[in-house]
Amino acid sequence: MGYLFAFLVLFAWLAWRERNKANVLQQKLDELEFDKQEEEKHSFSDTLQLIKHLLDNLNCRYEAKEEGRVEFSFHGDDYYILYTDDGVWCRIVEYVWYECSLDSVEEFSCMQKAINNVNFKRMSTACYSIDKENNKMDVFSKNDIILLQSLPSVENYFQICLNDICELKQKVVIEFEKEKQKIGIE
Repeated sequence: MGYLFAFLVLFAWLAWRERNKANVLQQKLDELEFDKQEEEKHSFSDTLQLIKHLLDNLNCRYEAKEEGRVEFSFHGDDYYILYTDDGVWCRIVEYVWYECSLDSVEEFSCMQKAINNVNFKRMSTACYSIDKENNKMDVFSKNDIILLQSLPSVENYFQICLNDICELKQKVVIEFEKEKQKIGIE
């Protein structure tokens, strides 16, 4: 009788364990199906759709201009994104945010030094162009990024890239003021 009882207990335990394994397996399959549905829900057919989705998540105003370019505002500043649908790179550019007369050699030199010092330490890049016609230097920012919907946490990555380009300008301005103080100009 003891063997029969032990056998029934063992049989009941094995049946319970197998049913529990089946439930756990079904739960994991359900989770995978949910993840797949979520992924399909956020699947974008092209880079423009992905960019619009990312900008919507950040509550940015934007306007798709000519093909390959989206203009938008982020933290009160104006930017644009250059992209291609057959590539994985994008370039985020902040419009000209500083101008300096070429006649002010000291100021021009201070800005060059500030840009060089800050660029060395950042993911984004401050750039300048010389407009000889108007006798001025224009400073703008850019950040070349990889943008794929398959990147883990693509929303967070995109926001980090935008924050970096915002911080870049602040760092350049601070460094510019330091350089001007070194030579005693205001």
